[in-house]
Amino acid sequence: MDPLLLDRDAELGELGRRIAAARSGSGRVIVVEGPAGIGKSTLLAATARAARADGTIVLWARCSPLEQDAAWGMARQLFEPLRIRPEWGELTVGAAGLADRALAPEGGAPAPAGDAMHAAARGLVWLVSNLAERSPSVLVIDDVHWGDAPSLRWLALLAHSLEELRAGVLCAVRVGEPVAAPELLAELLASAPEPPVRPRALGPVATETLVRERMPAASGGFTRACHAVTAGNPFLLGALLTELIADDVVPDDDAGAQLGTFGSEQVARVIERQLARLPDGPALARAVAVLGATPPRSPGWSSTKPPTRPTRSAPQVFSTTRPSWRWRTR
Repeated sequence: MDPLLLDRDAELGELGRRIAAARSGSGRVIVVEGPAGIGKSTLLAATARAARADGTIVLWARCSPLEQDAAWGMARQLFEPLRIRPEWGELTVGAAGLADRALAPEGGAPAPAGDAMHAAARGLVWLVSNLAERSPSVLVIDDVHWGDAPSLRWLALLAHSLEELRAGVLCAVRVGEPVAAPELLAELLASAPEPPVRPRALGPVATETLVRERMPAASGGFTRACHAVTAGNPFLLGALLTELIADDVVPDDDAGAQLGTFGSEQVARVIERQLARLPDGPALARAVAVLGATPPRSPGWSSTKPPTRPTRSAPQVFSTTRPSWRWRTR
């Protein structure tokens, strides 16, 4: 099994059941919800792979703060791969042809509001209907909380037409993240007939497996400390291990004790500083900042922000916050 899918059997099984229902003609919105770094994107990707293997048409979009103000950006991501296929003309016959008002950049300015926007949204609904008539279909939208308003309005409209279609809308949402169109997002999420699938934090055994995959000599005390300071968050654990390996830390009980003494809050602060250097750093760092101050309390924890990047085991990294901090390296 993909190591990123450890401790995910229950979530994968539930998502598979809901996708199967959508494929059989009971279309629906399916929501995966959780804090940043908990593994929502990984679950979406695994579910999409399984759906494709079963013959489902899978269209994918990943929303971003950089495109949040681009009208119809999410919709265009979803349908761009289809627009170059020979069957596109057949899919856009009749009312579905109105979808070009949203999707065709060569058609001039996209329909931003009023009757034009409504017509484009209805065209997109008909487009999905035509697609589902040909084959079971799933629209996968990662980070839907960053979706543009016209696309969110269309998805909310589509949700009310899914019930008898062989189609599903599978979306991941980060809890607590500020959104540009909160009412539209709430309308979309409220249309899901079942509660969100909420990925759990990794348990101690899965954490130990992941730690020893990357640091085979890790002691039991060290793996337990990694689990404690990351609260079982997969992203934070991976980032922490990357920094420890880069600094050639000896993964023994002494290092684990120091990691535990340093604490998850300081780990989070260091990771936040490191995330700020990445292209999506500001958004990631903002999401990560909460873990250190309020670690997840349960598998259903709904904190707003993801864990921050891991502590760098190098003495110089931590010397800014705790001068006495020392790692034993090889």
